[in-house]
Amino acid sequence: MSSSNSSADDDRDEVRQWLPPDVHGEKVSGQRVIHPPAAPPTAAALEQIQKQAYEEGYEKGKQEGFEFGHKEGLAQADQEVQRFTSL
Repeated sequence: MSSSNSSADDDRDEVRQWLPPDVHGEKVSGQRVIHPPAAPPTAAALEQIQKQAYEEGYEKGKQEGFEFGHKEGLAQADQEVQRFTSL
């Protein structure tokens, strides 16, 4: 038993505090440089982002709808032309 105790005593001499790595900094010339975190967006900035996203989505949907309607209209017109020419 004395051999296991001496091993435990040896381990305690080697105990060091573990610190997590710094993930926010970068090394410049061997020195760790920490950049402050970016400020969270303001309510006005979030509203502007939402408005811009809405407008972009609206314009995209409008364009896609126009293209679909145009193709659908042409197909219906072709059907009508064929119907009248077969009379």
